[in-house]
Amino acid sequence: MTAAILYGNYDGKGNAIVVRINNLADPLYTIGGYLIGFTKNNLEYYHFIKSDFKQDDKNSVDAGYYSLDDWLRYWADQIKIEEVRKFENAFFEHIKKGDTIIVQKHKVANDMVNYNINEEYQYVWNSDQYLIPFSEKIYIPANVTGVEKPYNPQPNATSFYNNSKFLIDIVSSEKKGEVARYLIYSAYCIHHINNSILPLFSESAYLALITEQKNFWSNPFTNTTGLSETEIVNIVHDFYLEVLNFYVTGFRNKKKIQSVSQNRKLFYLTLFMSVKALTTLTSKIKIEILKTATEEMSEYFEKETVENLIVRIAGSFDANTINRIDEFLEGLIKSENVIGKDQVTLYQYIYDRMSTSWNMKKGVIQLTNWIAKTNFKPTNTKSAFVQAIYSLWQFSKFNPYNEDGTLKTNAFYIKSLNPEKSKPAANGFFVEDSIQPTPNTLYNYSYETAYQVSIGVHTGWPYAHVGDTEHFYTIKYPLAAPISMPYESEKRIGIFFDNFTFDFKGSKIQATQNKLPWIETESYLSKYSETSQLYGTYDIFQPISLINNNIDSAVPLVTIYGDKIEIGNGNLTINSLIPIFMLKMIDDLGDKSDAETAIGYAVDGVLTFSGIGNLTKLRHLRWAALGVNEVQLVSKAGLRIVLGGVEFTSGVLGFLANFVECNANDEFCKSVKNFIMMLQLATLSVSSVDTLTTLALRNSARRITKIAGGTDANTIRQNVENRLKQLHPNASDSVIQQTSSAILGSSIIGVTPEMIGILIRRIKKLFEDKGAWTLDISYTNTFLNDYIKLCKDELGLTDKVIEELIFIANKKTPPKKFISTDQLIIQTKFHVNEILKRGFSAGFSNMLQYKSFCNKVRDQFKTNLLDLPGELSQHIDSLECVVKGSACRTWKTLDPEPPVGMVKPRQPDDIDLGLRLDADDYDAFVEELKMVIHDVILDEREVKILIDRINNKNTYGKLQYDEIFKHIPVGNSDFVKKIRKAAAPYTNFAEDNINFAIIKKGGKYDNSPEITFKY
Repeated sequence: MTAAILYGNYDGKGNAIVVRINNLADPLYTIGGYLIGFTKNNLEYYHFIKSDFKQDDKNSVDAGYYSLDDWLRYWADQIKIEEVRKFENAFFEHIKKGDTIIVQKHKVANDMVNYNINEEYQYVWNSDQYLIPFSEKIYIPANVTGVEKPYNPQPNATSFYNNSKFLIDIVSSEKKGEVARYLIYSAYCIHHINNSILPLFSESAYLALITEQKNFWSNPFTNTTGLSETEIVNIVHDFYLEVLNFYVTGFRNKKKIQSVSQNRKLFYLTLFMSVKALTTLTSKIKIEILKTATEEMSEYFEKETVENLIVRIAGSFDANTINRIDEFLEGLIKSENVIGKDQVTLYQYIYDRMSTSWNMKKGVIQLTNWIAKTNFKPTNTKSAFVQAIYSLWQFSKFNPYNEDGTLKTNAFYIKSLNPEKSKPAANGFFVEDSIQPTPNTLYNYSYETAYQVSIGVHTGWPYAHVGDTEHFYTIKYPLAAPISMPYESEKRIGIFFDNFTFDFKGSKIQATQNKLPWIETESYLSKYSETSQLYGTYDIFQPISLINNNIDSAVPLVTIYGDKIEIGNGNLTINSLIPIFMLKMIDDLGDKSDAETAIGYAVDGVLTFSGIGNLTKLRHLRWAALGVNEVQLVSKAGLRIVLGGVEFTSGVLGFLANFVECNANDEFCKSVKNFIMMLQLATLSVSSVDTLTTLALRNSARRITKIAGGTDANTIRQNVENRLKQLHPNASDSVIQQTSSAILGSSIIGVTPEMIGILIRRIKKLFEDKGAWTLDISYTNTFLNDYIKLCKDELGLTDKVIEELIFIANKKTPPKKFISTDQLIIQTKFHVNEILKRGFSAGFSNMLQYKSFCNKVRDQFKTNLLDLPGELSQHIDSLECVVKGSACRTWKTLDPEPPVGMVKPRQPDDIDLGLRLDADDYDAFVEELKMVIHDVILDEREVKILIDRINNKNTYGKLQYDEIFKHIPVGNSDFVKKIRKAAAPYTNFAEDNINFAIIKKGGKYDNSPEITFKY
């Protein structure tokens, strides 16, 4: 008799059941070799777990084998859960001793020429038991050899594997198996998608779309040059998850797809596609999907799934598909895609109908509630749709600014609609004569507004007296498009009121100015009428500049900004623009509550405008979403957010949440404000670390570092720290440092081979210059290359830290000081992924113990200085206390256990403390210390020895505990013993292993990495 091991935890104790299969037809095995399906009495049965059923039904079912046809009909809403037939475990016949077990699993090997190979293993069961441990790797005796059984290949899957398997060869031997597995599994999924899902869409209408998708799958990894090994592993892993999701969702809904009419099939299929899956589609396909969805809106549009699909399509772009954005945005406004008898653009048709609940992920809603301090439940897909479009707009041709802030060539032109009228002095933005042709530019603006004013004499209501002057506003230039707008908005009784209304008009958006002013000629008192009139007409994606302040809107005003541009004779200076479609959304949502919309459904929250000369005197605009008393990014204990490989700890989030209001002229402060808004939106976006919001976050961080100044990472970091400290003088140094590191880390782009080569040469020169020891032969160029890529791409370390880690690792006296290449990698990862995250070094069981230690060391150090003659304590205003050395990158017994899978480094022998003073304080301290030594030590010979040591070490900026302070008496003890005795009860290091040195900031011994003291 033959048998197989059933999939799943049979007894709830981690055991699978082994059963005879002679009476089961068509056995189907998982990739790993477990029996997942079979046929009995002409019914196909598949194994399903609780999560394979609808949310409301999960508690009424158990994992087991169910009728596949019933399960598919259940998901198509054709039958109820209780009608799904189950093959009970009691129906299985247990294996008997002497039976032959068959395990059929998919072959996975680094050197596979083709993907389509199963391996069959057979062995005799020599036990009276019928249970076996259920684990990811199925049990096969070591002496059993598998027999290869190729199955029929599928052309699309074969093309994928043949075009992708080169990735196996370009990664290290340690990663080859992982890359091979993901590629083979992906090919397996593509194989079954082509064989069982895509045939459901056999109609010719879908042929082109399916061909596009299959072409992408045939060769998806076309741009891998320069990627790190980790990045290669990540992209093949993410691709596997994409195709797996496609297969699973399509398979689950086969009956539903089969039962709907032809023109709804693709509509239904895309409803189940993830953002990542949609990202693989071309822009042309996405536009076609949106057009198909609009055809179904009359019947289905009230369902959340359709609106969610539209938002997901709009957000389905990443760093690798930026070049597809222009075509997608053009498709939303093209005349060939207009809809309905009113011939409205696809953008307007979708926008007007977006209204229902936006199905955000749980984490997004949680973060939203932390920000708004409400039980916020997002209810507006309109906002989410516009936010996604604005994300795309930033990276499209419609954004008039280059990434560096300069204006794109032929971005816009301003002309006068009345050439005879007096205008500002001529410059490159104006056409002085209407006879001259308008240049071919992206946007055209006008000098005039659409309405023009004339003054007459009023004869009745609403004016108080007959004879008062009246301003008559008439449309003279219906095609006018002023580049600036006197937009105002304020919040009253919980509702936002603004002075403009925005309406679609064909492929344009018209801006109507409300409550136009009139002036009494006798008193010259300004008043507002109830008059409204057309102000300007703009392309949907056209940006304008706002010239007013005191703007308080439901949705934070979001702009892009760049270098200052002088308009006309210089009276108008622009450095920020906001697309008109964003203002329309703000206007439409003005009657919504602040808690609902002030989260910021738009990406670049730069509320910064320069002075507008004679037009109005401006101050910086208020941050509606980030005001001191309004919405804040509130951190929770232990909260960790990772974006673009950079971690934002709870301390950093708390610091940013309470960031100060900015001075109007402080570009650094305003850039940090922008970074905060970007951080909020990046956190609220989809989970991919490569989304456009994280790219925008990176651009924002780069602007901060550019303003801070500096030519190397360390200088830039220090400059950012200094500026943040000026703005927040009461914030702790450690939080300031963490925030600076997060900003710097966000700004860093991937390391190039040229950058690695430069750094390797600098490292080798470091050994030559210092001459203390040499670079070990095991530290080859290949290792240095891989190590630098690890440090830069994965861990976000600066050049200085990398250099110093490699230098100290090669110290060979005493021999135990040397750190092998493997151990250096372990210690470096441990420093970043464990020490920095938990916030304290080796030698402590928890943060409370570490803080107690830090307080005792600092306090005893100050007490020692006060107990000595002289004025040493007058020279430590700049004192910073840190842990340096091996304790910053290793694990010691009684330390917290690191996360599962993290390798523990070797244990440290001691803990090295750095008591750091800036250059002026350090130099003054040294001179004062020399005088103190003369006062407290009577032996002149000993005095001379100590003074000589100080002079020798002073060149390097270090006063070592055992060389200097061990010989300085304090009371009935000495300087070192006093500190060790005070600190020893609060660390897991022995008293004699607590070491310290006073070091000069920026000196030779002010090395990285380090951990700051916590108090």
